[in-house]
Amino acid sequence: MELIYFTDVPNRKLRFYQSQADVVCDMLTLGWFGANVREALMLGKPAVCFLRPEWIEQVRREVPGYVEELPVVNATPETVHDVVAELIDDPAKRKELGERGREFALKWHSAKAAARRFDQIYSELLETK
Repeated sequence: MELIYFTDVPNRKLRFYQSQADVVCDMLTLGWFGANVREALMLGKPAVCFLRPEWIEQVRREVPGYVEELPVVNATPETVHDVVAELIDDPAKRKELGERGREFALKWHSAKAAARRFDQIYSELLETK
């Protein structure tokens, strides 16, 4: 197993490495995930990041169903070694998380999902006039 760390890398190059990764880790201190994790999920890769408890609860209230389906593995800088080691030692769990991640990304973050959300927002704006 090899750890590869990136910073300030063009997205195209990063995706090359993501597609070969067994596990993708990102944002271990912020408290939520960004494009890197969403892309990993879309690629069917298990994703690890820090999920701040209060933000999880906020998202749970604002977007029903999202948190309950979220397949991102929670870790902090202090726990990431053990979390990743567990995933490395359990190929079945990596496969299951990867499959759930792909389904989740298609449902919540695909172009179709975004179009549905924008249509909903646009319709609500038109109704308020």
